[in-house]
Amino acid sequence: MHALAFTAGTAAPRAEIPAGACDCHVHVYDGSFPAAPGASLLPPDATVAQYRALQARLGLSRAVLVTPSTYGADNRVLLAGLSQMGEQARGVAVIDGSESEADLLALHRIGVRGIRLNLSLGVTGSIAQIEPLACRIAELGWHLQLLMPPEQLVGAGDLLGRLPVPVVFDHMARLAPGSAFAHPAHAVVSSRPAHVSSMCPTEATPRRCRTRWPARCSSCSHRPRPRWRMCRPADCARWP
Repeated sequence: MHALAFTAGTAAPRAEIPAGACDCHVHVYDGSFPAAPGASLLPPDATVAQYRALQARLGLSRAVLVTPSTYGADNRVLLAGLSQMGEQARGVAVIDGSESEADLLALHRIGVRGIRLNLSLGVTGSIAQIEPLACRIAELGWHLQLLMPPEQLVGAGDLLGRLPVPVVFDHMARLAPGSAFAHPAHAVVSSRPAHVSSMCPTEATPRRCRTRWPARCSSCSHRPRPRWRMCRPADCARWP
C-alpha cells in the first residue's frame, strides 16, 4: 500500500474490525474556507479523499464528521464533507444560537445529529450557552458534544445533570490517564445516566458509551492506548 496522508503506517489493523465500524470523530479542513477570527488551530488541508484512503486501510465504513474550532460556527466545510460521503457519514455541527428552526432542520436533513461546544480551544460559545443550546436541539434528537477543561467541568455537574439531551465528553473529558479516576471531574462524568455517551472506564459492568479521540489527554509523545472499553458491536450498528 502506498503512503497515506496523516499516518506513518500502511498496514491493516491487527484487531478484527466489525462490519459497519464507525470512526466517531473526524475533522475535514479546507483552506478555501476562511478560518474564524482568533482561531488558534490552523492545520493544512485534510480532505475527504485522503480520509477515504485511511478508512480503507483501517477497515472502517462510516464516520462522524465534526466542525473543528478552526471555523467557529461556520459549518460549510462540514456540510461539504457530508455531501461527499453521503450515507456513510453523519455530522456534529457548531451553532451559536442565532439559527432559525429552518436552519436546524436543514442541518438535520443533510446528516447533522449533534452539536459541539468547545470551551477549551473554540472561538465561539460559553458555558452559559450549554443549557439553551441543549434545549434547542432536544426535539431533533441530537446530542451535545462538550469539550471543556476538567477544572471547569467539576463545577458544571448540576447543569449537566438537567440537560434534556445525551452528552458526549469530547477528548475523554480532557482527563489525563494518570488522574482519570482521582480527578473530581471523573465523578461528574461517571454520574451521567448509563444511556448517555460518556467516558467509559474499564469495568465489569457493561455500559454503552462513545469515546472521543484520547490524544489530547496524554502528555506522552508515543500516545499509549488508554484502557477504555470499546462500544459493543450491537451499539456500533445503530445509525440515526
